[in-house]
Amino acid sequence: MRNIAQDMEPHMLNDVGAPQWLVNEATVRRELTRLRHVDFIRW
Repeated sequence: MRNIAQDMEPHMLNDVGAPQWLVNEATVRRELTRLRHVDFIRW
């Protein structure tokens, strides 16, 4: 399930009835990835 969740947006996970812990994990992972990209741009 985690592998599938990495490719889906949080609202899509909610729509398919994924557990809330999985939605939260996907959201955090997505935010951390976004922040890393911003840090690379700053350098």
